[in-house]
Amino acid sequence: MNTGTEENEILVCASEYIKGMKAVGRNAKSVYEVWKLFFPDIVIEEITIHANDSLRIMREN
Repeated sequence: MNTGTEENEILVCASEYIKGMKAVGRNAKSVYEVWKLFFPDIVIEEITIHANDSLRIMREN
């Protein structure tokens, strides 16, 4: 999973503005950790596979 600095900055900024967010969400260090709060790994894997397939098709066209 991508854990780039810009991605982390977005999460930090979002958590500052979402006052009702629970600590577990505020402490997420990556987009993957946030997604894990809502989806099991198998669902994240399926979303990733299909998103990558769609992106590959778009690049080819």
